[in-house]
Amino acid sequence: MPALDAAWRSELIDRQVPQQVLAFFENEGIVSASRLANYVDTRDEIMTLIVDKIPELNGSRSVKALLTEIWREADHSESLRLQRKAAGCRDDDMEDALPEHVTESLRQRWKQRYNFSLPLSETLCEPLVGRIKREIERKTHTLISVERVRSAKETARSGVGKKLKMSEDVTVSIASVGVVKGPRSVPSVMVYLSLLEILLHGYAYVGNFVDHTSNSLYCSLDCIREYLAFVKSKVAPLTGGMHSLSDLRRADEDSRTLWAEQMRSGKTFDEAVQASEAKVAALWLFASRTDVGAASAVVVEEDDDARPTKRPKGDPNNGVVAPPPPPAVANVNAEGKSICRLFNEGKCNGQKCKHGRLHVCNFLTKKGAVCGQAHRRCDAHKAR
Repeated sequence: MPALDAAWRSELIDRQVPQQVLAFFENEGIVSASRLANYVDTRDEIMTLIVDKIPELNGSRSVKALLTEIWREADHSESLRLQRKAAGCRDDDMEDALPEHVTESLRQRWKQRYNFSLPLSETLCEPLVGRIKREIERKTHTLISVERVRSAKETARSGVGKKLKMSEDVTVSIASVGVVKGPRSVPSVMVYLSLLEILLHGYAYVGNFVDHTSNSLYCSLDCIREYLAFVKSKVAPLTGGMHSLSDLRRADEDSRTLWAEQMRSGKTFDEAVQASEAKVAALWLFASRTDVGAASAVVVEEDDDARPTKRPKGDPNNGVVAPPPPPAVANVNAEGKSICRLFNEGKCNGQKCKHGRLHVCNFLTKKGAVCGQAHRRCDAHKAR
């Protein structure tokens, strides 16, 4: 009978998995998280394939919830492992840290070039740096995902009998490696940007050497900062609106996937970024479309013939009593087609508008409805 993997068994015990479940795993040959991911296809099978087959559990829903969470994590890790294997990565490419002397060499080289320290324990993630270094050396670059995992409240619910603590904290990670804890009130977009900054600094940290083929830095800090500034300007523009996390994540992952393809072909990080500039800019057009839409909602287009003339000096009304305010008008009809404002003021004659707009009434009622009839507003609607 195969025994459970020692590390996985210790983890299951720490998460208070019942001994009956551990014995069941050994009997069924589920000796690792990978085996569990392949033993159960969907979460609906956990009750029938595991819980119901252990009489001592009496169909416990709490145990089922705990096993569901463990299975989800195992399934995610197994999917990641298979993706990396398909990309040509070896099993030892996973997130294990570098030897201490290699880490010290990276630290000293960084400080010598940029004159400030970037400690791994505070700013970066040691397993992440190890993975980046191996990918650079073997040219097996893959997309390293940036994700928000779960809140401390959700973590506390996963265990049996645990008390809720630090309910305002959130655990976030890069490539399934826990990195940072912070207040849960921070928007997810800002959490993602913080993790992306950590990830890219990892590339600059490891890539701080001169590439012999191009006689330049493999990955420069300036290149990293330019991309981060570009992303921040797109996600949180000066207009004040913040884009959604899904749009940000999709555009960023697609951009870094393009870089990985270029680096696998032999380019340095900086060369890959430069070669992909046009394609990356196209991936972020969603932000430009949103900004243009917001601007068009507040900018009113004026015809050349309708521009105001220069006001005379002295009395702004030149001694004439100011006319009453014009009636409320609309720029488009109910179908969204542009209405000719000059036609409604009696200044654009003829059957066809010289600006290509509709010759219909643009009077806007108090209920917000557009008149849209064939007459002029100045003839049919004299007041508000």
